Amino acid sequence: MGNIPSVKGGSIAFEGLSCSFLRGGGKMEIKVLKRDKGELRVEVVGESHSFCNILQNFLLKDDSVEFAGYDLPHPLVGNPVLYLRTKGKRKPETALTDAAESLRENLEKIRKTFLNVWEKEERSTKSDED
Repeated sequence: MGNIPSVKGGSIAFEGLSCSFLRGGGKMEIKVLKRDKGELRVEVVGESHSFCNILQNFLLKDDSVEFAGYDLPHPLVGNPVLYLRTKGKRKPETALTDAAESLRENLEKIRKTFLNVWEKEERSTKSDED
C-alpha cells in the first residue's frame, strides 16, 4: 500500500492523512498506548469524533477485525483513544494501516469528484455571464 506509516518510538505518523486531508494533507500522529498480540490501543493526536468515527467504520469493514471502537473522554481537552482487536494471525497495526490507506483513497476520490463538479460549475457560470 502507498501510505506506509513511519514509526518512531511509541508513535506512528501517517503522511497525508488527517482531517485536514481535504485542505491539503499533513501528518497524523498516533501514539501507541498498548500493544499486545492481536490488540492495539492508540491515542489519535489532534483528531475528534469526525475522524475516529469514519476510521472505526473502515476498520469494521475488515473481516479480520473483531472489535474496533474509540473513546473521546472530552471533546475540548484530550485526544481520542482507538481500541482495535484482530482475529487470527493478522496484526492490528496492519489492519489499522490498511483501513487508513482505504480511507485516504476514498477521501482522494471525494476530493477529485468535488473539484471536477466545482470546475464544471465555474465554467457554466462563466458561460452564463458571457
